[in-house]
Amino acid sequence: SKVRVSKVYWTENVTEHREVAIRCSLESVGSSATLYSVMWYWNRENSGSKLLLHLQHDGLLEYGEEGLRRHLHCYRSSSTDFVLKLHQVEMEDAGMYWCRVAEWQLHGHPSKWINQASDESQRMVLTVLPS
Repeated sequence: SKVRVSKVYWTENVTEHREVAIRCSLESVGSSATLYSVMWYWNRENSGSKLLLHLQHDGLLEYGEEGLRRHLHCYRSSSTDFVLKLHQVEMEDAGMYWCRVAEWQLHGHPSKWINQASDESQRMVLTVLPS
């Protein structure tokens, strides 16, 4: 099976110090023997892309940098939906967000988790308004 992430146009205005949730959805879910990992990225005009966090297929959450731990949270809210939550949004959080979801399946003897395929969402635009 080939993992497909919905390409939905999304843009949101949020007032600073509030929180916002950005969603990444799969069009369909593989068999129960399929696990998923998701990486969330951010960038802004004139700045390179930054890996924010990586929710691994085994459920381990890795942050791109330690300081993001207080500010960001990522979880799977349903079988098809992954959510990135930003707490206490700051002006500098404005920019483009996107996710890359990878599909993992067990293969071989002894069995190992193998990355089968991955797909990326469209760029989602977050605008932050001063409070």
